[in-house]
Amino acid sequence: MFWQFNPDLGFWYDRAGLYEKLGDIHQAMGHMEEALKYLLKKDLELTKELYESNPRNESLKNGLAIIIFQIRRYPSGNGTHGRSP
Repeated sequence: MFWQFNPDLGFWYDRAGLYEKLGDIHQAMGHMEEALKYLLKKDLELTKELYESNPRNESLKNGLAIIIFQIRRYPSGNGTHGRSP
């Protein structure tokens, strides 16, 4: 767990938020694969890892649900929606 090197949850919340924003920027530019890379590979993995280490943290649980919702609203590249993590 890479977050253990810096146990400050605020730092990791901010980092996850940065990945989400990068995904939004790529989506706005039409780069769906890059957007999904940041949401799937970065934001989702980090938030999931943080939640698994802090399962009673409602904020992390809600953040995980929001990321999954956002990923599902992205076009998959073939004109369809509903891509799941």
